[in-house]
Amino acid sequence: MTFDTLTAAKNLEAAGMENGQAEAVAKVVRDATVDLVTKADLDALEGRFGDRFVALEHRFDERFVALEGRFDERFVALEGRVDDRFVAFEGKFDERFGALEGRVGASERRFDDRFDALEGRFDDRVGTLEGRIDASESRFDDRIGALEGRFDAKLANAINRILLCNLAVTGLLFAALKFWQ
Repeated sequence: MTFDTLTAAKNLEAAGMENGQAEAVAKVVRDATVDLVTKADLDALEGRFGDRFVALEHRFDERFVALEGRFDERFVALEGRVDDRFVAFEGKFDERFGALEGRVGASERRFDDRFDALEGRFDDRVGTLEGRIDASESRFDDRIGALEGRFDAKLANAINRILLCNLAVTGLLFAALKFWQ
């Protein structure tokens, strides 16, 4: 914020203040306002925060893409292992079924029960994996929300401080003008 001390001193002299006093008041006001934040400073700060937020958002996007890729890879690998085991179990069941073909009744029911149990275990494992993926997504959403909240709070706090400083300087100027009138 630029402050024209010459114009301020002339205005104070015109209001009836002595030249030395007017220059002293203008110097005090200049010294008090030299570190005040300007609109350009706020715009630059907002730009830096915006750039940092975009960079942070980009990093999160990259991490989410990488994490999603890892989940996909692990899920495909798990699916392949489950398929392999299922094929192996299916082969064993086919062998046993061939051996048990002559038997009916209780043997057939036991086979069905074992197959249902295996299918239930498979469904349980798939459900567990889906639950873990959903929980991970929820944690990431919560963390992003918390970061956004902290960012907004810090920005609002900075703006409030700047506004309070500007208000204090305005009050000092007004008090000085009132005092010398």
